[in-house]
Amino acid sequence: MPHKFYHGRTGQVWNVTKRAIGVEMNKQVGNRIIRKRIHVRIEHVQPSRCTEDFKLRKKKNDRLKAEAKARGEVISTKRQPEGPKPGFMVEGYNVLSDVIFAVSCGRGINCPHPTMICRIISLSVDLDVLARSLRSFFQNDLCHLLLLM
Repeated sequence: MPHKFYHGRTGQVWNVTKRAIGVEMNKQVGNRIIRKRIHVRIEHVQPSRCTEDFKLRKKKNDRLKAEAKARGEVISTKRQPEGPKPGFMVEGYNVLSDVIFAVSCGRGINCPHPTMICRIISLSVDLDVLARSLRSFFQNDLCHLLLLM
């Protein structure tokens, strides 16, 4: 059985004997990487599955190209990024009545005040009055108000 360092590692076969195979792999020793060659019995080895998706995609692309060539077309088999998710409307109970204020003074880590988050259920509250009261809560520091709707 190979040493515990080699368990789960992927390597390349470089030699085949009657009961074992020679595997070449990288091992980090200190600040360098050494190419190691070890012999491992067959029962301790399994084939790597890291190229499975690539091989399936290659077969699929070859099939698609052959079909397109039979139709007389040229297609692109390049992978495309997924892109943004489609937009949607949020449905719910009176969504516009909820206003969230995140309040923090702009000092970051050195801030003596904890970040305060208020949730106002009614839009009837005057925003200037609310801002003045929050600033007075923070002893008239220059606080930033972030309005999220």
